[in-house]
Amino acid sequence: MTTELPQRAPVLFPFRYKRYFEPQNALVRVFGRCEITGDEYECFVPTDEFYTYLQGEKTVGLAMPSINVGDREFLMTGTSPQGWKKMWGK
Repeated sequence: MTTELPQRAPVLFPFRYKRYFEPQNALVRVFGRCEITGDEYECFVPTDEFYTYLQGEKTVGLAMPSINVGDREFLMTGTSPQGWKKMWGK
C-alpha cells in the first residue's frame, strides 16, 4: 500500500505531472504525463534524495546522484526519455 507524502517545501516542478508516493521500500514513485509525448511515465527515486531535491538547496544532479539522467530530466522538465528522443533523436 502506498500513501501520499505531505509537502515539506514548495514543489519545484514547473510542469503538470504532480504526484508522488512513498512505497514501503524507501523509494518515492514520481509519475505523470510526459510534456512532449503525452505518454505516462514513472520513476522511482530514494526518499532521502527526493526530499533533498524538494528543499531546493541543491541541483537535481547533486541531490539525487543515484538516479539516471533520463529520470532527472523528467523531474526537472517533465520530459521522459522517449520525449527527449522525439525532440533530439539519439
